[in-house]
Amino acid sequence: MARADSPTAYFLPYQVAWLKDQSRFKLWEKSRRIGATYAQAYEDAKDAARADSPLDVWFTSADESAAKEYIRYCGQWARVFNVVAEDLGEIVIDKENDIKALVIEFANGKRIHGLSSNPTALRSKGGKLVIDEFAFHKNPEELWKAAVPIITWGFPVRILSTYNGKGNRYYRMVSDAKNGNQWNLHTTTIEMAVAQGLADKIIGRALTDTERTAWIAELREAAGDEETWRQEYMCQPVDEATAWLTWDIITSGEHKDAGKPELYQGGDCYVGMDIARRRHLTIIWVDEKVGD
Repeated sequence: MARADSPTAYFLPYQVAWLKDQSRFKLWEKSRRIGATYAQAYEDAKDAARADSPLDVWFTSADESAAKEYIRYCGQWARVFNVVAEDLGEIVIDKENDIKALVIEFANGKRIHGLSSNPTALRSKGGKLVIDEFAFHKNPEELWKAAVPIITWGFPVRILSTYNGKGNRYYRMVSDAKNGNQWNLHTTTIEMAVAQGLADKIIGRALTDTERTAWIAELREAAGDEETWRQEYMCQPVDEATAWLTWDIITSGEHKDAGKPELYQGGDCYVGMDIARRRHLTIIWVDEKVGD
């Protein structure tokens, strides 16, 4: 029987392969909802809690809810490992820039920090770096510039993400890894995950091949269109060349004061609405006429 602190006790083969890879630079191109962040939390809790050269961990995801989920996972693994760890909740780690993080502290003094996607949050830090859903961060270029110095003193780095088109740093990093560089690349499509037991684990029993095929077909139908299926589940980035404006271009044009009600100047307001056809959410926005 596998020991409680052995990955084979809890994870599917593709997750075990990720956890057993001790490379300093690891990159995971993945399908949605295959348990990648769950496995990463296991690795990070072990690294922070270990007796020999433990590590501080700096984790950032595309939104706050993902960071909260990750911190819960880390607390769970700490209990499995039977190590003393205290959930410090949200604490201020940079008073000048009002940067906060969700923090777990272990008995050895090492901490796991769950951060927002704000690039400023990662400046002047040191330790293990984990970037989750990198392709969906609002400003991945600035995030990477702020984050990469964290590992200067030989610390490891982990990047996990689903694709979000081709016009971003994550896509370029995966492409460079496929061409052969220092990054060790793992790839897991939904079909690979199901073949290795994902659907069985979700349903809670051993499935037949026919049942697994039907499970995938149902998920594919729920995706709604081929573009969503390919990009979200099959690790096939959709070419943004057909889009008028890429996501990076749009976000780079955002003003830091946009959307603050206290800055309303009393001018005429106009409401716009974009009804989503596929992939994106329907969005409503308000513009104020200022000056001419």
